[in-house]
Amino acid sequence: MGVPAPKPGFLGMLPLYAKKGIIGMDLEMTEKYGRVSGIFHGRIPALLISDAEMIKQIFVEDFSKFVNRNRFVPSVNMMKKAVSNVENEEWKYMRSIITPTFSSAKMREMCSSINLCCDRLVKKLASKIDPDKAIKLDELCQSYTMDVIAATSFGLDIDSHNNPDNSFFKNAKRTLNFSFSLNIIVLCMMFPFLTDILDYLNIGHIPKDSAEYFINVVNQALDDRKADSSTRRDFLQLMMNAQKENSENSGRGLTKDEVLANSLFFIMAGFDTTSLTIAFTLHCIAIHPEVQERAFREIQSKLGERKPNYDNVKELEYLDMIISETLRLYPPATRLNRRANCDTTVKGLFIPKSMVIMIPLYTLHRDPEYWIDPEDFNPERFSPENKHTINPYAYMPFGAGPRNCVGIRLANLVTKIAIVTLLQNFQFIQTPETEVKPKLATGGFVRPQNGTWLQVRSR
Repeated sequence: MGVPAPKPGFLGMLPLYAKKGIIGMDLEMTEKYGRVSGIFHGRIPALLISDAEMIKQIFVEDFSKFVNRNRFVPSVNMMKKAVSNVENEEWKYMRSIITPTFSSAKMREMCSSINLCCDRLVKKLASKIDPDKAIKLDELCQSYTMDVIAATSFGLDIDSHNNPDNSFFKNAKRTLNFSFSLNIIVLCMMFPFLTDILDYLNIGHIPKDSAEYFINVVNQALDDRKADSSTRRDFLQLMMNAQKENSENSGRGLTKDEVLANSLFFIMAGFDTTSLTIAFTLHCIAIHPEVQERAFREIQSKLGERKPNYDNVKELEYLDMIISETLRLYPPATRLNRRANCDTTVKGLFIPKSMVIMIPLYTLHRDPEYWIDPEDFNPERFSPENKHTINPYAYMPFGAGPRNCVGIRLANLVTKIAIVTLLQNFQFIQTPETEVKPKLATGGFVRPQNGTWLQVRSR
């Protein structure tokens, strides 16, 4: 294709992944070959693109030619109908059904559940405070996020802070643990035809017992709600309502399999991404105490002691700037991907049908062509005076275009409510255990390899 690329061995880029991790490899590839290069994801050819103009064409202008994402691993049957996996017209229809469940009115209704989860987070963190020791915050952020997901998706009160062995929490974490299925992932990358075979055999990257657990949870919830006329405001109920309304209006609602798949997808998409954003935000403001103090003063001025909610967090302009800058430096996902559904040309480059496009987010968000002093934490980039200068296709923590993250509003709300509540109650301080520039893990998420360690003081 005339695209610069390293010469791949039989294993493609896998040895480089193992040595440098996805982030390290993406940085090296971009530095060595430029913003458009070729890689072999195992034996799967792919273009690695971090050119903002090309990204705009792929994600927005020519979206109809790049509607679908590429699946590199097989899905168990229960996940085949998730909005992240379905394609073409099926995706378009499902997206139209799910999107209204994240409306402003629905977000407002979920705030009481989110605040309850925050109260538990505050209580648990307060019990761990030691004036002489740092606290590892990652597990606390995970427990909070899982509590929120259980409450807002299934109406369940799991209190994972005090019940870490809760079946919901344990099985949800197992669905996100790819280490057990590493052999399956490597095999599919080396021999892509195996993906379809394993799909047919219902062998995927989710442990079967965890899959069965969630099938039972959803089925039981569906049965209970058919018999219970009480009004619930969680994600599962909203999908059930959409299922009923659409079947009455158009003869086609969500099937039970679609409700199940998207309920589980809600867990998988929201757990790590949101908990990592909260932890990295606390890390950044601890490293920059002047930023933390300004955020605290803003909260005191706008909210005082009031609990945060969907409406009043909109008043916190500086907090929004902080979280936006955190997501620039530490976007939860290392990459986004799309697949060409026809032969096409993007900015003069011919792209054949079925070619995989990968966007290296971490690299893109630190590209000096798009960002001044890209390694610096500077919330002022996102101030009302400056944010118009940001290229929207060089900043994509939630994707871009019609197939961006469907739950972006809820993710932002859950993150902001947590940060506000924590700053109302605590001060976060850098300690000798704090890695100023965290060493990052080598997997598909941008996560601190050694955790987030900070000292915490009550206000």
